[in-house]
Amino acid sequence: MLRAGLDLDGELLALAAASRSGEAFHIDGVRRVLAGAGLDPIALRTPAGYPLDELARDDWIRAGHAAEPIT
Repeated sequence: MLRAGLDLDGELLALAAASRSGEAFHIDGVRRVLAGAGLDPIALRTPAGYPLDELARDDWIRAGHAAEPIT
């Protein structure tokens, strides 16, 4: 990714290179990466879904959220 021109380091590079479970800090990081590229979450074309992490998914559902893409 870096050789292709991705300008990230630290926690955002780790986020881009790792699997994620959809927790709030993951979503915040993705938003930061997109904003840095001048994009919004619609550019991801992410299909609707719940966080993969069981606890994060349960928290998401308890908060009254439906399956949806990152916005």
